[in-house]
Amino acid sequence: MISSGQGRHAAVTFLEVGPGFSSLVLREACLRFAASHPLIGAKLSRGLPASVPVWRISPEPSSVEVCEHAAGTDIAVLAGELMDGKWQGLLRFDVVPSAQGKSTVLMSWSHLL
Repeated sequence: MISSGQGRHAAVTFLEVGPGFSSLVLREACLRFAASHPLIGAKLSRGLPASVPVWRISPEPSSVEVCEHAAGTDIAVLAGELMDGKWQGLLRFDVVPSAQGKSTVLMSWSHLL
């Protein structure tokens, strides 16, 4: 499915967080998570055309992207773009702060997970 452009099925989960939320803490948690779960950076590959695909763990460290957006960013438009699945990796977080000190975190994840 990936080689034919069909393997990027994605979901977006909305998380409303309070004024104590820190993007820095989220980034640190993502680093620890990626280090302990190498599947996050793995790629599916197939040896022969009729063979079953297998996960290949990358020798390079995995990463989970955390993107910060400006307050007032249209969350519905952002979610629509993320649902297209054209972002890199298997897991991503987008942080959109609000005027009340709260934030919305969009957790995008590939159905390959």
